[in-house]
Amino acid sequence: MIKPVTTAMSTHIQYILLFILFLMGCNSNNKSDSDPVDGPTIESKDEIVISKSIILGSTDNITIDGSDNHTFDQLSDTIDLLAASITLGGNPKLIQLKIDPGLPVGYVKEVKKLIQKHSKKILVLYGSGLGEGQIVRLPPLTDDRPDLSKLRDRNVLKVVLEDTGTIKLPLRNQDHVSITELKKQTKEFLVSDTSNINLPVLSSKNIEYFGEVMTASSAIVALISEDSVPYKRYEEVYHTLLSVYEELWNQLAEKQFNSDYESLDRSRKIAIRTIYPLVLGELE
Repeated sequence: MIKPVTTAMSTHIQYILLFILFLMGCNSNNKSDSDPVDGPTIESKDEIVISKSIILGSTDNITIDGSDNHTFDQLSDTIDLLAASITLGGNPKLIQLKIDPGLPVGYVKEVKKLIQKHSKKILVLYGSGLGEGQIVRLPPLTDDRPDLSKLRDRNVLKVVLEDTGTIKLPLRNQDHVSITELKKQTKEFLVSDTSNINLPVLSSKNIEYFGEVMTASSAIVALISEDSVPYKRYEEVYHTLLSVYEELWNQLAEKQFNSDYESLDRSRKIAIRTIYPLVLGELE
């Protein structure tokens, strides 16, 4: 079933995610509190229909609308033509994308870049994996890359995924981190603690519905993966990080509004995401 995009980032994906906040300088204060990080809302799933079906079966076998053995260049041309077919003011086109879990993530990223060139015109419906059924707008393609070395180590959770699938947290001198431990440490990082100088700096903000709140708005989660990592493993790690944000949003929604996050109106969601801003970046 196709699910509509929501201002909650379609619940589970924003792949990339590669969030604009991160790519524009890693400063969540550059973004207005009234302007969510994620893409625009599509009120009804009936507003768009699938325009192209793409299956990435292997690096030399791309299926487009049921036709096999297309090349990467042919896929690029197909996406360019699809974007060019949109009339001024017309609805975005929707590509259904299925990805073989064994494909190297570096190859998948190159395919996504073809779509990112037209991020305002093309949406993606994931037809497989952990994001199955979710519609997302990929962020625009940019050459900007934040320099993590210029940021304070305490404000960055650098997650490195090696070609063996091993997770490392180099700024915390930890190797062979499990998924369970990664989730635990990510939550500790985002919540932060004024008494711990190794966690992100907390600052006071006056936030609608909450009043004065201490928030780690400078906290950045950066995922760096080797290109050879299988997409399935990459997706597992990415969704683990994303799930921590969602857990914190839901906990705050229940505590403050006696509701789950998804059921809140736009202004209350914005308030919660001002306390826990989504700054999750994928770096190469």
